[in-house]
Parts: sequence; structure tokens; C-alpha cells
Amino acid sequence: MIAFEQYGTVIAWANQRHPEWRRGQTAVNVLTALRPDLEVGVCATPLDPFYQDERLEAFLSYIEEHWETGDL
Repeated sequence: MIAFEQYGTVIAWANQRHPEWRRGQTAVNVLTALRPDLEVGVCATPLDPFYQDERLEAFLSYIEEHWETGDL
């Protein structure tokens, strides 16, 4: 399993590779690829930033808090 910090690095890379994606969309797409176990727990919840970038900060904090354990 990769570290949460590496997840952030992959998000930054994906933002450059896919400039057509919004920031929240990128974070969710990368999480889906790297940790689908975490993505399924936040999909379509008030934390989900896929369509609303203003949720990104809370989403990332939540994911970081649960990264190691995977418990949502």
C-alpha cells in the first residue's frame, strides 16, 4: 500500500496529465484507482468532491484520517 503523501503526489501528476478534470474529480479518480476500498465509503456522500471542488479539503482530511486503517 502506498502512503497518503504518495496519493497527493499522484493527484498532482494526474492534474497535469488531465487538465480537463476538476481538482475534486481528479482526487476521486486517483483514489478509485489506488484505494477503491476508501472511495466506496465516500462516494455520493457530503464529502464527495467529484462534482463540487469546495468539498476537496474536507474529503482529503477524511481520507488521510482513514488511510492507514481503511475503516470508514
